[in-house]
Amino acid sequence: MVQLATADQDTLKYISSEAAIKADLLRVTEVSESGSVNELLVLNGSDAFVFLMDGDILLGAKQNRVLNTSVFSRP
Repeated sequence: MVQLATADQDTLKYISSEAAIKADLLRVTEVSESGSVNELLVLNGSDAFVFLMDGDILLGAKQNRVLNTSVFSRP
């Protein structure tokens, strides 16, 4: 059996974290003044989800961090 046609489907609208940061739409900060090594606060100012991929390096805050899981940040 071969599928010849499908109905249109909605797709998830998203942009990469790199594109969001370059467009100044994504802000990553510490969760508090004292900070927490395993937690960051991500503020998404775009109208789309932002995809942060496992292995992305987040520079700044109190120290640089490498993501150990992929996540979507909500608009």
